[in-house]
Amino acid sequence: MLSPMLSWAIAMLITPLGLKLYGSSIGLEKVVVTGMIIQGTISGAAIAPFYFLVEISLESVDKLMQVPLPRWVVLLYRLLVSAAAGLFVSLFVWLLALPYLGFSLASLLSVVIASYVASLGIFGLVSLAGYKVKNIQRLSIVATLSSAALSYLSPLYFPLEVLPGYLRVAVMLNPPSLAVELVRRAIISGVLDAGTFALMLLVNLAWFLAGFVAVVNKLDNR
Repeated sequence: MLSPMLSWAIAMLITPLGLKLYGSSIGLEKVVVTGMIIQGTISGAAIAPFYFLVEISLESVDKLMQVPLPRWVVLLYRLLVSAAAGLFVSLFVWLLALPYLGFSLASLLSVVIASYVASLGIFGLVSLAGYKVKNIQRLSIVATLSSAALSYLSPLYFPLEVLPGYLRVAVMLNPPSLAVELVRRAIISGVLDAGTFALMLLVNLAWFLAGFVAVVNKLDNR
């Protein structure tokens, strides 16, 4: 976790300052800083599912199975707790952006909500992509490639509205895309958009449930 945080610290120290000096008349740094916050949110969201899947592959989850509760309840609890792991990276990037964007309660809440909800959706997608993978190194590759692909398929530096209808729908199915939109609108307008939040929740919960069922079946067949 320290490695991505150090990378973001360096990026937020140099890039926004250079852009502020270069394009001060158009506020170019605000556009890029917003994109960096969003990227940090995606990076943070991708951490939790990876840790959870590694834990399962190491079979340390067997200790949790000794709890006198149904298997799916124990796994669900562990996953929901693990989803908070990525908040450290997301909030760290948000804090670094404060000198450029100023404090906003809406932006803070959007980063926390988007990071947590997107981590559930990313968990579902990565779980499905790595369903057959048992080797830790290969699982790490799957998780890394998946999170990178999800970042590039997200509307980091432009709103979803500019995309054609069919492409907009396809991009919205990407777990972090609506989380990106929620954060962007909160930073720009200063309010949490209820419609975007509802769609984000729906898409990510669908991915989460699909991945969760796959993981439970994988453990049952182990």
